[in-house]
Amino acid sequence: MEKKEITKLLSSLKTLESANFRLEQYQTDPKAATEFLNFIENLYDVSEVYAADLGCGNGILGIGLLLLNAKKVDFYDIDEMAIETCASNLKNVGFSNGYVFKKDIFDMDNINYDLIVSNPPFGIQSNFDMDSFMQKVSKISKNSFIIVKDNKSMYEIARRYGFDVGKTIEVKIGNTAKFHSKISTEIRARIVYKLEDNS
Repeated sequence: MEKKEITKLLSSLKTLESANFRLEQYQTDPKAATEFLNFIENLYDVSEVYAADLGCGNGILGIGLLLLNAKKVDFYDIDEMAIETCASNLKNVGFSNGYVFKKDIFDMDNINYDLIVSNPPFGIQSNFDMDSFMQKVSKISKNSFIIVKDNKSMYEIARRYGFDVGKTIEVKIGNTAKFHSKISTEIRARIVYKLEDNS
């Protein structure tokens, strides 16, 4: 599927109606998601892999993997609204090989994926433990692509767990809370990735 077609389909997905800013439920915008997926596709053969989208929100990244012919994608989030929205989007786009779970990733044990994708909280409004997150991701998959805030401390954490620092992308964040004065703003982010098995 061409880049333009992927962006168009991802743009049609339902977004979270009332995002929880304390969970940093900032929607990954379709353009950034497409850039992210394109970066993955250039480095890793997604077809026929069993993948997981951690902190899936509306499911935009995992659905993107399904568009790239992933065999199966599991979607995880701790928020009920995110789970419902993701499940609705999977149904609307007609994928039957996506499975949605309400579960904290730190409670995930005895499971292994071919590939992990995620746009976790940047730690702007929350005290999200990125170090523990990267450690957990490393335990459940040899191959991962994660969107992180573009700063040195994030790079240090990523490298600690064997991740390389990749492409810079601009993530557009909409007005999701009452205190936001702008309609939207762009945050500079970076894709960090680890590839140990690309068979």
